[in-house]
Amino acid sequence: MNCQHESQMGRVGELMVAMNLERMGIRCSIVNLDGIDIIAYLDKPIQIEVKSNSKIDPIRNKYHFKTNSNICDMYAFVALDLERIVFKAEIDCRSSNIRIPPEEFKKKAETTWASAVSVV
Repeated sequence: MNCQHESQMGRVGELMVAMNLERMGIRCSIVNLDGIDIIAYLDKPIQIEVKSNSKIDPIRNKYHFKTNSNICDMYAFVALDLERIVFKAEIDCRSSNIRIPPEEFKKKAETTWASAVSVV
C-alpha cells in the first residue's frame, strides 16, 4: 500500500475499518470528530478511534501506534501493509504508546471486535 502522507494513511485506515464493520453486519459512520473517527451502531453507539501504520518498527519488530484519546470506547489498529485490523477496548490501551506484534494481526477482525465489544 502506497500512502504518501500521514493524513492519507489515516483516511485509508478509516475506510478499511468501516468496510470491515459493514461486512460484519455492523452499521457505522465515519465522523472524524476530535478523538473519534467512526461510530458503530449496536445496542448503544460505540465510538472508535482508528490508528494506522504501514510499517513495523525494525528495532522492536512491532507496529507502533500513539494513542491520545480517552473519550473513545475502543481503538481500531490498522496494519496497512497487511490490510489487517486489531480492535482493542480503550480500557486495555492505557499507555500512549501501543506496540502490536505482526502475529496479532493474523487474528480475524471479527475475533478482536468481539473481544473488545465484550469489555465496552
